Amino acid sequence: MSKQGLLEKISEQQLDFLDAEINDPTKEKLDASRIAATLVITTLSLLVYFAMQFGIFFDYDLKVVVALLAGSFAILWLGFDLGIPGRANFSKVTASLVTASFLLVSVFPVVFIAILGGDLSLDLLGYEEDGEEITLTLRKNGIGSDSFDANLSIERQGSIIWSNSIPFKIDKSDGRGDYAIISVEVDDFYEGNAFTGNSQQPEIPYTLSIRVDDFNWERTLDSSFLTRNITGAGSYVSGVFSDDSNDCQDKGENCIVGVTLMGWVGLDSGSTIPTNLQFSSYTVNAVLMEEGDVAISYPAISVENTVASWASSDGRFGSGSATFGEINSEIRFEGSQIDPDSGGLSYIPFDHFEESAGDYGCYTFTVDVSPSGSEDVVSSTTYYEYSNSNSQDIWKQESSC
Repeated sequence: MSKQGLLEKISEQQLDFLDAEINDPTKEKLDASRIAATLVITTLSLLVYFAMQFGIFFDYDLKVVVALLAGSFAILWLGFDLGIPGRANFSKVTASLVTASFLLVSVFPVVFIAILGGDLSLDLLGYEEDGEEITLTLRKNGIGSDSFDANLSIERQGSIIWSNSIPFKIDKSDGRGDYAIISVEVDDFYEGNAFTGNSQQPEIPYTLSIRVDDFNWERTLDSSFLTRNITGAGSYVSGVFSDDSNDCQDKGENCIVGVTLMGWVGLDSGSTIPTNLQFSSYTVNAVLMEEGDVAISYPAISVENTVASWASSDGRFGSGSATFGEINSEIRFEGSQIDPDSGGLSYIPFDHFEESAGDYGCYTFTVDVSPSGSEDVVSSTTYYEYSNSNSQDIWKQESSC
Protein backbone atom coordinates (compact mmCIF):
# COMPACT_ATOMS: atom_id res chain seq x y z
CA MET A 1 0.00 0.00 0.00
CA SER A 2 1.37 3.46 -0.89
CA LYS A 3 1.82 6.16 1.70
CA GLN A 4 -1.04 8.12 0.03
CA GLY A 5 -3.30 5.07 0.39
CA LEU A 6 -2.37 4.65 4.04
CA LEU A 7 -3.12 8.27 4.83
CA GLU A 8 -6.47 8.07 3.01
CA LYS A 9 -7.27 4.95 5.04
CA ILE A 10 -6.52 6.94 8.20
CA SER A 11 -8.95 9.65 7.15
CA GLU A 12 -11.69 7.07 6.54
CA GLN A 13 -11.06 5.42 9.90
CA GLN A 14 -11.09 8.86 11.55
CA LEU A 15 -14.61 9.55 10.39
CA ASP A 16 -15.80 6.08 11.50
CA PHE A 17 -14.18 6.03 14.92
CA LEU A 18 -14.67 9.55 16.26
CA ASP A 19 -18.28 9.08 17.42
CA ALA A 20 -17.67 5.62 18.84
CA GLU A 21 -14.57 6.60 20.80
CA ILE A 22 -15.57 9.87 22.27
CA ASN A 23 -19.31 9.28 22.64
CA ASP A 24 -19.75 13.02 22.70
CA PRO A 25 -22.80 14.33 20.82
CA THR A 26 -21.25 17.80 20.73
CA LYS A 27 -18.14 16.51 18.92
CA GLU A 28 -18.35 17.38 15.24
CA LYS A 29 -16.88 15.28 12.48
CA LEU A 30 -13.89 16.75 10.70
CA ASP A 31 -14.52 18.90 7.68
CA ALA A 32 -13.51 17.23 4.41
CA SER A 33 -11.39 20.22 3.36
CA ARG A 34 -9.42 19.99 6.61
CA ILE A 35 -8.72 16.31 6.00
CA ALA A 36 -7.67 17.04 2.41
CA ALA A 37 -5.33 19.85 3.48
CA THR A 38 -3.79 17.62 6.16
CA LEU A 39 -3.17 14.84 3.65
CA VAL A 40 -1.68 17.17 1.03
CA ILE A 41 0.72 18.91 3.43
CA THR A 42 1.82 15.66 5.04
CA THR A 43 2.31 13.96 1.67
CA LEU A 44 4.49 16.81 0.40
CA SER A 45 6.62 16.65 3.55
CA LEU A 46 7.03 12.89 3.21
CA LEU A 47 7.94 13.22 -0.48
CA VAL A 48 10.78 15.57 0.49
CA TYR A 49 11.81 13.05 3.15
CA PHE A 50 11.80 10.23 0.57
CA ALA A 51 13.78 12.33 -1.92
CA MET A 52 16.38 13.12 0.74
CA GLN A 53 16.69 9.47 1.75
CA PHE A 54 17.30 8.42 -1.85
CA GLY A 55 19.54 11.40 -2.66
CA ILE A 56 17.11 12.86 -5.24
CA PHE A 57 17.35 16.67 -5.57
CA PHE A 58 18.32 17.06 -1.89
CA ASP A 59 21.47 16.13 0.05
CA TYR A 60 20.83 14.08 3.16
CA ASP A 61 20.74 16.10 6.38
CA LEU A 62 19.83 14.35 9.63
CA LYS A 63 18.49 17.52 11.25
CA VAL A 64 16.23 18.22 8.30
CA VAL A 65 15.02 14.59 8.26
CA VAL A 66 14.11 14.76 11.95
CA ALA A 67 12.34 18.08 11.42
CA LEU A 68 10.38 16.71 8.44
CA LEU A 69 9.23 13.61 10.31
CA ALA A 70 8.34 15.51 13.48
CA GLY A 71 6.52 18.19 11.51
CA SER A 72 4.59 15.66 9.42
CA PHE A 73 3.49 13.73 12.49
CA ALA A 74 2.41 16.94 14.25
CA ILE A 75 0.39 17.99 11.19
CA LEU A 76 -1.37 14.60 11.12
CA TRP A 77 -2.11 14.70 14.83
CA LEU A 78 -3.49 18.23 14.79
CA GLY A 79 -5.16 17.88 11.40
CA PHE A 80 -7.14 14.83 12.49
CA ASP A 81 -7.82 16.41 15.90
CA LEU A 82 -6.62 13.35 17.83
CA GLY A 83 -6.64 15.17 21.16
CA ILE A 84 -4.40 14.86 24.20
CA PRO A 85 -3.67 11.41 25.72
CA GLY A 86 -5.42 10.94 29.05
CA ARG A 87 -8.15 13.46 28.34
CA ALA A 88 -11.73 12.94 27.23
CA ASN A 89 -11.08 14.23 23.73
CA PHE A 90 -8.34 11.68 23.02
CA SER A 91 -9.12 9.40 20.06
CA LYS A 92 -7.25 6.29 21.14
CA VAL A 93 -8.03 3.96 18.23
CA THR A 94 -7.48 6.58 15.54
CA ALA A 95 -4.30 7.79 17.23
CA SER A 96 -2.97 4.24 17.24
CA LEU A 97 -3.81 3.83 13.56
CA VAL A 98 -2.17 7.16 12.66
CA THR A 99 0.97 6.35 14.65
CA ALA A 100 1.36 2.83 13.25
CA SER A 101 0.74 3.94 9.66
CA PHE A 102 3.11 6.89 9.99
CA LEU A 103 5.89 4.68 11.36
CA LEU A 104 5.34 2.20 8.51
CA VAL A 105 5.58 4.93 5.88
CA SER A 106 8.64 6.51 7.54
CA VAL A 107 10.62 3.31 7.81
CA PHE A 108 9.89 2.21 4.22
CA PRO A 109 12.81 4.06 2.51
CA VAL A 110 15.25 2.92 5.20
CA VAL A 111 14.22 -0.72 4.70
CA PHE A 112 14.31 -0.34 0.92
CA ILE A 113 17.81 1.13 0.98
CA ALA A 114 19.08 -1.47 3.44
CA ILE A 115 17.60 -4.54 1.74
CA LEU A 116 16.10 -3.95 -1.67
CA GLY A 117 18.25 -1.23 -3.21
CA GLY A 118 21.26 -3.24 -4.33
CA ASP A 119 23.23 -0.47 -6.07
CA LEU A 120 25.83 2.24 -5.64
CA SER A 121 25.25 5.98 -5.50
CA LEU A 122 27.53 9.00 -5.44
CA ASP A 123 26.43 10.83 -2.33
CA LEU A 124 28.71 13.81 -1.73
CA LEU A 125 31.74 15.64 -3.06
CA GLY A 126 33.76 17.12 -0.22
CA TYR A 127 36.48 19.75 -0.29
CA GLU A 128 39.01 19.57 2.53
CA GLU A 129 39.60 22.75 4.54
CA ASP A 130 43.35 22.62 3.93
CA GLY A 131 42.74 22.63 0.18
CA GLU A 132 44.75 19.46 -0.41
CA GLU A 133 42.06 16.87 -1.17
CA ILE A 134 38.69 16.28 -2.75
CA THR A 135 36.68 13.44 -1.21
CA LEU A 136 33.96 11.31 -2.81
CA THR A 137 31.37 9.54 -0.69
CA LEU A 138 29.95 6.42 -2.37
CA ARG A 139 27.00 4.63 -0.79
CA LYS A 140 26.04 0.99 -1.28
CA ASN A 141 22.45 -0.20 -0.93
CA GLY A 142 21.57 -3.85 -0.48
CA ILE A 143 23.61 -7.02 -0.35
CA GLY A 144 26.57 -8.12 -2.44
CA SER A 145 30.29 -7.49 -2.62
CA ASP A 146 31.77 -4.61 -0.65
CA SER A 147 34.94 -4.31 -2.75
CA PHE A 148 35.07 -2.23 -5.93
CA ASP A 149 37.40 -0.41 -8.30
CA ALA A 150 36.65 3.23 -9.13
CA ASN A 151 37.90 4.51 -12.47
CA LEU A 152 38.35 8.25 -12.12
CA SER A 153 39.28 10.86 -14.69
CA ILE A 154 39.40 14.66 -14.74
CA GLU A 155 38.83 16.61 -17.92
CA ARG A 156 39.64 20.23 -18.71
CA GLN A 157 39.25 22.10 -21.98
CA GLY A 158 38.18 18.92 -23.70
CA SER A 159 41.22 16.86 -22.68
CA ILE A 160 41.68 14.31 -19.93
CA ILE A 161 44.42 15.69 -17.69
CA TRP A 162 44.38 12.95 -15.03
CA SER A 163 43.04 9.43 -14.60
CA ASN A 164 43.44 6.67 -12.07
CA SER A 165 41.90 3.41 -10.93
CA ILE A 166 41.37 3.34 -7.19
CA PRO A 167 40.26 0.19 -5.33
CA PHE A 168 37.95 0.88 -2.40
CA LYS A 169 35.89 -1.00 0.14
CA ILE A 170 32.55 -0.19 1.71
CA ASP A 171 33.81 -0.13 5.28
CA LYS A 172 31.96 2.72 6.97
CA SER A 173 28.38 3.18 8.11
CA ASP A 174 26.05 5.80 9.55
CA GLY A 175 22.32 6.36 9.99
CA ARG A 176 21.78 6.14 6.27
CA GLY A 177 23.68 2.89 5.68
CA ASP A 178 27.06 1.73 4.42
CA TYR A 179 29.51 3.88 2.48
CA ALA A 180 33.11 4.44 1.43
CA ILE A 181 35.23 7.56 0.99
CA ILE A 182 37.70 8.03 -1.87
CA SER A 183 40.26 10.84 -1.73
CA VAL A 184 41.86 12.62 -4.67
CA GLU A 185 44.94 14.79 -4.14
CA VAL A 186 44.58 18.21 -5.79
CA ASP A 187 48.30 18.29 -6.61
CA ASP A 188 47.84 15.17 -8.77
CA PHE A 189 45.73 17.01 -11.37
CA TYR A 190 45.82 20.77 -10.74
CA GLU A 191 47.26 22.66 -13.71
CA GLY A 192 45.94 26.20 -13.36
CA ASN A 193 43.16 28.48 -12.19
CA ALA A 194 39.58 27.42 -12.87
CA PHE A 195 38.54 31.08 -12.66
CA THR A 196 40.74 33.03 -15.04
CA GLY A 197 39.87 36.67 -14.26
CA ASN A 198 39.46 37.12 -18.02
CA SER A 199 36.11 38.52 -19.08
CA GLN A 200 36.40 36.78 -22.47
CA GLN A 201 36.76 33.35 -20.84
CA PRO A 202 36.02 33.77 -17.12
CA GLU A 203 36.12 30.08 -16.25
CA ILE A 204 37.94 26.93 -17.36
CA PRO A 205 36.32 24.29 -15.12
CA TYR A 206 37.52 20.86 -14.08
CA THR A 207 35.08 17.96 -14.67
CA LEU A 208 35.34 14.73 -12.68
CA SER A 209 34.05 11.43 -14.13
CA ILE A 210 33.58 8.34 -11.97
CA ARG A 211 32.86 4.83 -13.20
CA VAL A 212 32.29 1.86 -10.89
CA ASP A 213 31.11 -1.30 -12.65
CA ASP A 214 27.99 -0.20 -14.55
CA PHE A 215 27.51 3.01 -12.59
CA ASN A 216 28.69 6.32 -14.04
CA TRP A 217 28.67 9.83 -12.60
CA GLU A 218 30.00 13.18 -13.74
CA ARG A 219 30.47 16.29 -11.61
CA THR A 220 31.90 19.76 -12.24
CA LEU A 221 34.37 20.54 -9.46
CA ASP A 222 34.18 23.73 -7.40
CA SER A 223 36.04 26.40 -9.38
CA SER A 224 36.67 28.57 -6.31
CA PHE A 225 38.45 25.65 -4.66
CA LEU A 226 40.56 25.15 -7.79
CA THR A 227 41.64 28.78 -8.25
CA ARG A 228 44.87 29.34 -6.36
CA ASN A 229 47.54 30.81 -8.67
CA ILE A 230 48.46 34.43 -7.84
CA THR A 231 48.04 36.71 -10.86
CA GLY A 232 47.45 40.14 -9.31
CA ALA A 233 48.98 42.41 -6.69
CA GLY A 234 48.40 45.92 -5.38
CA SER A 235 50.20 48.43 -3.17
CA TYR A 236 49.31 51.59 -1.28
CA VAL A 237 50.84 53.92 1.33
CA SER A 238 48.99 56.46 3.43
CA GLY A 239 50.51 59.09 5.71
CA VAL A 240 49.64 59.15 9.40
CA PHE A 241 49.05 62.72 10.63
CA SER A 242 49.42 64.36 14.00
CA ASP A 243 48.65 67.85 15.29
CA ASP A 244 50.76 67.40 18.43
CA SER A 245 53.38 70.17 18.61
CA ASN A 246 55.88 67.72 20.13
CA ASP A 247 55.57 65.56 17.01
CA CYS A 248 55.50 68.33 14.46
CA GLN A 249 58.10 70.77 15.91
CA ASP A 250 59.17 72.95 12.98
CA LYS A 251 56.97 71.22 10.37
CA GLY A 252 53.86 73.25 11.17
CA GLU A 253 50.44 72.62 12.65
CA ASN A 254 49.68 69.28 11.03
CA CYS A 255 52.48 66.86 10.19
CA ILE A 256 53.08 63.28 9.13
CA VAL A 257 54.66 61.07 11.79
CA GLY A 258 54.72 57.74 9.94
CA VAL A 259 53.13 55.65 7.24
CA THR A 260 50.64 52.79 6.90
CA LEU A 261 51.60 50.20 4.30
CA MET A 262 48.97 48.11 2.55
CA GLY A 263 48.95 45.57 -0.26
CA TRP A 264 46.62 43.20 -2.10
CA VAL A 265 47.35 39.72 -3.41
CA GLY A 266 45.06 37.43 -5.41
CA LEU A 267 43.45 36.84 -8.78
CA ASP A 268 43.72 39.70 -11.27
CA SER A 269 40.18 40.31 -12.48
CA GLY A 270 40.77 43.59 -14.28
CA SER A 271 39.86 45.79 -11.32
CA THR A 272 42.23 47.77 -9.08
CA ILE A 273 42.01 45.23 -6.27
CA PRO A 274 42.49 41.50 -7.03
CA THR A 275 40.12 38.80 -5.81
CA ASN A 276 41.18 36.89 -2.71
CA LEU A 277 42.39 33.28 -2.99
CA GLN A 278 42.07 31.04 0.05
CA PHE A 279 44.22 28.13 -1.11
CA SER A 280 47.38 29.90 -2.23
CA SER A 281 50.94 29.71 -0.97
CA TYR A 282 53.26 32.63 -1.60
CA THR A 283 55.85 35.03 -0.19
CA VAL A 284 55.43 38.81 -0.07
CA ASN A 285 58.38 41.22 -0.09
CA ALA A 286 57.76 44.95 0.27
CA VAL A 287 60.10 47.95 0.15
CA LEU A 288 59.42 51.66 0.61
CA MET A 289 62.13 53.83 -0.96
CA GLU A 290 62.80 57.55 -0.63
CA GLU A 291 64.45 58.17 -3.97
CA GLY A 292 67.66 56.08 -3.63
CA ASP A 293 67.41 55.42 0.12
CA VAL A 294 65.61 52.54 1.80
CA ALA A 295 62.92 53.81 4.14
CA ILE A 296 61.35 50.46 5.06
CA SER A 297 62.45 46.99 4.01
CA TYR A 298 59.63 44.91 5.42
CA PRO A 299 60.41 41.34 6.56
CA ALA A 300 59.31 38.67 4.06
CA ILE A 301 55.76 37.48 4.73
CA SER A 302 55.05 33.79 4.13
CA VAL A 303 51.43 32.86 3.46
CA GLU A 304 50.10 29.29 3.42
CA ASN A 305 46.34 28.97 2.84
CA THR A 306 45.58 32.35 4.50
CA VAL A 307 47.95 31.75 7.47
CA ALA A 308 50.62 34.46 7.36
CA SER A 309 53.82 34.82 9.38
CA TRP A 310 56.88 37.09 9.39
CA ALA A 311 59.66 38.30 11.69
CA SER A 312 58.20 40.93 13.98
CA SER A 313 61.61 42.18 15.22
CA ASP A 314 60.38 42.51 18.81
CA GLY A 315 57.21 44.32 17.79
CA ARG A 316 58.88 46.71 15.37
CA PHE A 317 56.77 45.09 12.63
CA GLY A 318 53.67 44.22 14.59
CA SER A 319 52.64 40.79 15.85
CA GLY A 320 54.41 38.60 13.30
CA SER A 321 51.27 36.66 12.36
CA ALA A 322 47.89 37.27 10.74
CA THR A 323 45.22 35.82 8.46
CA PHE A 324 45.32 37.09 4.87
CA GLY A 325 43.03 36.11 2.00
CA GLU A 326 40.18 34.59 3.95
CA ILE A 327 37.67 37.43 3.51
CA ASN A 328 39.42 39.74 1.05
CA SER A 329 42.79 40.07 -0.69
CA GLU A 330 44.21 42.74 1.61
CA ILE A 331 47.70 42.46 3.12
CA ARG A 332 48.40 44.70 6.11
CA PHE A 333 52.00 45.47 6.86
CA GLU A 334 51.84 45.95 10.60
CA GLY A 335 53.90 48.50 12.50
CA SER A 336 54.78 49.30 16.10
CA GLN A 337 52.36 52.20 16.67
CA ILE A 338 48.56 52.48 16.60
CA ASP A 339 46.87 55.23 14.62
CA PRO A 340 43.90 56.39 16.75
CA ASP A 341 42.20 57.98 13.74
CA SER A 342 42.16 54.82 11.60
CA GLY A 343 40.10 52.47 13.71
CA GLY A 344 43.09 50.82 15.36
CA LEU A 345 45.38 50.24 12.38
CA SER A 346 49.06 50.12 13.15
CA TYR A 347 51.68 52.17 11.36
CA ILE A 348 55.44 52.47 11.04
CA PRO A 349 56.81 55.72 12.50
CA PHE A 350 59.59 57.76 10.88
CA ASP A 351 61.76 56.77 13.83
CA HIS A 352 61.86 53.23 12.42
CA PHE A 353 62.91 54.25 8.93
CA GLU A 354 66.24 52.78 7.86
CA GLU A 355 68.46 54.80 5.47
CA SER A 356 65.84 57.45 4.85
CA ALA A 357 65.22 60.13 7.46
CA GLY A 358 61.62 60.62 6.38
CA ASP A 359 62.37 63.86 4.54
CA TYR A 360 60.16 65.56 1.99
CA GLY A 361 60.45 64.11 -1.48
CA CYS A 362 59.27 61.28 -3.71
CA TYR A 363 58.65 57.79 -2.28
CA THR A 364 58.23 54.51 -4.16
CA PHE A 365 56.44 51.50 -2.65
CA THR A 366 56.91 48.10 -4.30
CA VAL A 367 55.17 44.84 -3.38
CA ASP A 368 56.60 41.65 -4.92
CA VAL A 369 54.67 38.38 -4.65
CA SER A 370 56.46 35.08 -5.32
CA PRO A 371 54.10 32.07 -5.60
CA SER A 372 55.46 28.92 -3.96
CA GLY A 373 57.13 26.55 -6.41
CA SER A 374 57.31 29.17 -9.15
CA GLU A 375 59.98 31.53 -10.39
CA ASP A 376 57.36 34.07 -11.46
CA VAL A 377 56.99 37.32 -9.52
CA VAL A 378 53.81 39.41 -9.49
CA SER A 379 54.56 43.05 -8.65
CA SER A 380 52.88 46.33 -7.91
CA THR A 381 54.60 49.72 -7.57
CA THR A 382 53.02 53.02 -6.53
CA TYR A 383 54.50 56.52 -6.13
CA TYR A 384 53.93 59.30 -3.56
CA GLU A 385 55.00 62.92 -3.12
CA TYR A 386 55.64 64.03 0.44
CA SER A 387 55.62 67.84 0.75
CA ASN A 388 54.55 70.77 2.94
CA SER A 389 52.37 73.74 2.09
CA ASN A 390 51.19 76.48 4.44
CA SER A 391 52.47 74.59 7.50
CA GLN A 392 50.51 71.51 6.45
CA ASP A 393 52.16 68.22 5.49
CA ILE A 394 50.85 66.64 2.29
CA TRP A 395 51.08 62.98 1.24
CA LYS A 396 49.80 62.51 -2.30
CA GLN A 397 49.87 59.55 -4.66
CA GLU A 398 51.46 60.29 -8.05
CA SER A 399 51.74 58.42 -11.34
CA SER A 400 55.55 58.45 -11.16
CA CYS A 401 58.49 60.11 -9.49
